[in-house]
Amino acid sequence: MGAGYFYVSRHKPMHPKLSSILLSIFLLPPAVAYAQVPPVEATMESAESVAFGECWWLGENATTPVSNRTEFERECRASLIPKITEQRQSLTEVEQQMAIEYRQLLAMLQQQGRIRTNSLVLSQRTWAKFRESHCTLEVERVMGNYRSPHRLAACLEAEARKRSEYLKGFTK
Repeated sequence: MGAGYFYVSRHKPMHPKLSSILLSIFLLPPAVAYAQVPPVEATMESAESVAFGECWWLGENATTPVSNRTEFERECRASLIPKITEQRQSLTEVEQQMAIEYRQLLAMLQQQGRIRTNSLVLSQRTWAKFRESHCTLEVERVMGNYRSPHRLAACLEAEARKRSEYLKGFTK
């Protein structure tokens, strides 16, 4: 077969996309099973760009018409940019705390041998996928097709806080 195919056996090649998925599930060390940095979509745009889009959306969808749209958006951005910056910092801190909880729990499980560590790794990976999908749905429920990185990050942070508490509860 051509380059990029991963061989499961000597006779049956596997498609490259499937092989990369399997490799990511089975060969990655447990330490990479949790998010080490906030998801890209929530933090990749500048705070100014996110505020611009968010304020435009708010102006478009205001329940009462905005008389001076330019002034509204300027004031909105001025108040929203610091909140976005603070919220991103908070998301990073929560993600870091969750990573600490995860590593502590993983070490405890390895030491006790009571629960297979792979169960925790798989659970964390599955939770991360769920969180991303859940938060995307929540943003779309409120804002329709408009993608709001600010609101997405807020949801991701809330879900990470819940997960961190869940992981912390395991060690008690």
